[in-house]
This record gives sequence, C-alpha cells and structure tokens, in this order.
Amino acid sequence: MKKILTNIYQNFEITVLTPCYNCANTLDRLFKSIKRQNYPSNYVTIIVLNDGSTDNTSEKLHEWQKKFNEGKFIIFERNNEGIASGRNFLIKQVKTPWFIWCDSDDYFEKCAFTSFVNASSNGTCDFVVGKTYRQIGKKKIKWWLSNFVYKNPISYSNNNIFFLWNKLFNTKFWNSLNFYWELGCDMLEDTGLSATILANSDKIGSTKKYTFTWVQNNNSFSSVKKTVTEAKYTQVIKNFENSLIHFLKDRNFFQLSHKEKKILKNNIYDFLMQIFCCYVLFPSFYSFPKQEQQYLSYLFYSKKRYEINSILNKYNLKFSCPPGWWRGITFFALNLKKRFNVNKYKVYEYLKTEK
Repeated sequence: MKKILTNIYQNFEITVLTPCYNCANTLDRLFKSIKRQNYPSNYVTIIVLNDGSTDNTSEKLHEWQKKFNEGKFIIFERNNEGIASGRNFLIKQVKTPWFIWCDSDDYFEKCAFTSFVNASSNGTCDFVVGKTYRQIGKKKIKWWLSNFVYKNPISYSNNNIFFLWNKLFNTKFWNSLNFYWELGCDMLEDTGLSATILANSDKIGSTKKYTFTWVQNNNSFSSVKKTVTEAKYTQVIKNFENSLIHFLKDRNFFQLSHKEKKILKNNIYDFLMQIFCCYVLFPSFYSFPKQEQQYLSYLFYSKKRYEINSILNKYNLKFSCPPGWWRGITFFALNLKKRFNVNKYKVYEYLKTEK
C-alpha cells in the first residue's frame, strides 16, 4: 500500500474544509483525528472559517494552527453569516486537486485519507464516499446508511442518501458544477446540491473501511431537537426550488436524459421525506399527540403539499411526484414513531410565525 501511495501523493493533495461556529469544545477531537492520519502532513491543508463564534473558538483554532505547519492550517474569521455563505466562501479557497467537507463536531478515522485515495481508481473518480460510524453520546455504532455505498450514480441516488461530509471530492469536477448556495438558506443545503452532483458524476468510488464518525449533535444549527419555525421551513423550500433551477438549467423534464430524470425524481422524493419528517412530523407529535394522524394529514396534504406542488407546477414537474408518494411518506413517518419513540422529542415547538 505504501509503495502505491508514494507514487500518487503529489496528485492527491487534500484540503479539509471546516466551517466553525461556537465549536471550541469539539475542535480538539477533530484536529487530533487529522493529526493521526497515516498520510503525509505536507499533502494535507486545513482551511477553517470561524463564522462569528462567541465562545473561544478563535483561540482554540490558533492553538491548533501552531501544532500544524502554519502554511497548511489557514484560518479565516468574519461576522456570522450562516452555513450557506460559509460554504460558498470556503470552496473558493481550495487550491488542491481534492478536498473534503468536515463539520467541526465530527472527526475522521485513522485510515480515512489513505482509504479515500485507494478507492479513487487512480484519481479517475468524481468523488469517493466512505463508510460512516454514528456516535450518540459515548456510544459509537456502524451507521446503517453506510451499507448503501454504490459506485453507480443512479444506484446511489435510488437510496435517497446524500451528505457533503465523508466524501473526497475532485476539485475540478466540483468547479465544473458551478453551484453556489443561496445566501440565508441554511437548512437541508446538502440535499439541494445532491441531484446536480449525482447527475454529473460518471464515476463514484467507495471505501471498504470505515473512515468517518458523524457525531449526532442535538445542539447543531439544523438539529431537529431545536425549535422548528416557519422561517426555517421557508429556507428549506427555497433550497428545494433553487436546486430545481440549477438542475434544470432552463430545460424541461422531457429534455433531460434518462439518468437525469431518475435522479431528479429521487431528489424530489428525498426533499419531501426530509421536509415531512423534520418540519411536519416531529413538531406535530408534540403539539397534537392524541390527533397525530389527523394533524399530519392536514399539514402535509394541505398547506405543505400545496406549497410544494406550486413549485413543481412552476417548472412543469408535478407529474414527477405521484399522489402515492405523499401517502407513502405519511405511512413511513407514522411508523417512525413506533420505531424511534418520536414522542420523546417534546422540546419541539411548531410556530406559524417567527417571533
């Protein structure tokens, strides 16, 4: 393995992109995980954006900068502008052939960078996805989503699974997408980009080893345990529409290729599922525990469905979302209550207006 890697290090310089906001207590874990990589440090660059943190994140970042080569640990600081703006800023800083998104509360397994490189088919993949652990508190388990790691874009899309983290992206491929997030739209921003990435991917690599640990953080910006508001829901809807605009590029559905049609349908379904579960299902269980089915039906089959259908109609895509989907998502969501004891989420509040 070492002989193979020695010949390709130069073509596999990697940048780790990390947006930071009030994350001082998790940075040690992240940067220690990068330090212990069995990958030469002079081929790894870390770029962090401190997005207006009010804790001692800045001090912690500068402490770690001294432990790395300063030219390989770059810190940007600014007033808080949100995750969408932060991602747009960070991606412009990448100078290496490959890069990885990593949230500040997650961390890498020791073999991560080496496994990514070995799974890239000598650099011919558009991106490489690694298997993932999920950590809740001190408990660390193999995440079931890691079973769905495919090398074919349509197979990958069929499972409605996409996150920016735990993927090694080819910088040239990413830049060819010409995608930027809508400012102020910080909810489900990963999903908004997934269809474009998958539709334009010709080759996806996948690792055999677990490379990443996603820490389920109930204090994160998008955590469903935080208050669900109409303003957050509006951000999701804007991201949904922006993803359609970018994907279609002034084309209609019938001008898309077979591959594009399948990926677009899967992406729409994925958005509907996440919108329903995060912004309708959980808050309704808190507000209406005895009339959940009736209230779920009201929210999803009336107001939310009307708003989403209005967007689909606008781009002549309503037929891509069959009526059976709505019913299926509702049944799936109700089963979630039994499987995960959704009633425990009693910190939810559903507000019609942001106060």
